Amino acid sequence: MPSVSRFVVGGWFGCSLLLSALVVGGSAAAQTYSVPAGDTAALIQAVLDANADGVPSTIDLGGGEYSLTAPHNAHYGPNGLPVINSDITINGNGSVISRDSGAEPLRFFCVSGATDSFGLSRGSLSLKQLTLSGG
Repeated sequence: MPSVSRFVVGGWFGCSLLLSALVVGGSAAAQTYSVPAGDTAALIQAVLDANADGVPSTIDLGGGEYSLTAPHNAHYGPNGLPVINSDITINGNGSVISRDSGAEPLRFFCVSGATDSFGLSRGSLSLKQLTLSGG
């Protein structure tokens, strides 16, 4: 019977150590990406980087207008920006994301709802002080 007690105590102790290691080792700081005013290519790259970094990310736009002239991808239809498959907040700081008048119809954002046939994980998107125009 004493060996069973040691196993239970050892088991709980081992689980506590493992849980502590996961909590300490698994935490990572949120990432912030700054995008120069009106630089649409930099906005696209910031979304790609935010998707890849594995932590909640904020994209700070520098103001002005970011014009989408062509779809970036066609996941579930034409999308002007990369599919959102992580936790992203875009601080617009009064910026406008617009579809260029000569561009084909497209949606601005596609947010992945779950792991899908494209291999994308679930994402979430928050928009602050941002205007969307012509989408």
